[in-house]
Amino acid sequence: MEPNIVLGLAKRRGFFYPSFEIYGGMAGMFDYGPLGSLMKQNIENVWRNYYIVKEGCAEICSPVISPEEVFKASGHLAEFTDFSVQCQNCKDAFRADHLVEEFVENADSLSREELAGVLKENNVKCPTCGGELSPPETVNLMFDTQVGPVGGRTGYLRPETAQAMLWRL
Repeated sequence: MEPNIVLGLAKRRGFFYPSFEIYGGMAGMFDYGPLGSLMKQNIENVWRNYYIVKEGCAEICSPVISPEEVFKASGHLAEFTDFSVQCQNCKDAFRADHLVEEFVENADSLSREELAGVLKENNVKCPTCGGELSPPETVNLMFDTQVGPVGGRTGYLRPETAQAMLWRL
C-alpha cells in the first residue's frame, strides 16, 4: 500500500494530523487525534510490559533536552550525522543516500565524495521539482537550543530516548 494512502487514511480517521498544518505544517511533527492517542498509549503499554514487567527495568522520566557535554561524551555531536543535498530551485532537502539507493548497495556507507560521484554519474535531480541538487553536506541530526535567558548553555533534544528512560534494577 502506498505511504500517502496510509497517511491520508490515518488523517481522515483521526489518528494523527500534521502539526501546524494551517500555517504550512512542519516536517516530522504530528498531533495525535483521539484514536491516535489511544493507539500511542497501547504501544507504550506493550513497551512497559516488556521492559518493566519482563525485563525488570524501572521507568524514569527525564528532560528531553540534555546539555551539550552529554552528547560530546557519547560521540553524538561528531557521529550522529547524515549527508544531505538541497534543491537549488525549490530548496527542499533530502538525504543523499536515499537518492542513490537504486544505483548502489549500502548507500548509507558512502563518503561525501562517493555520494557526490554517484549523484553526478546518474544525473540525479530533485524528486520534488526536477531541479539541480547541491553537493552533499554533513548535517547533524540533533536539534540544538540555548538553555537559559541570556548566554545560556547549549543543549540538544535527545536523539534517542533509551538513554534516559530505563534503569536496570
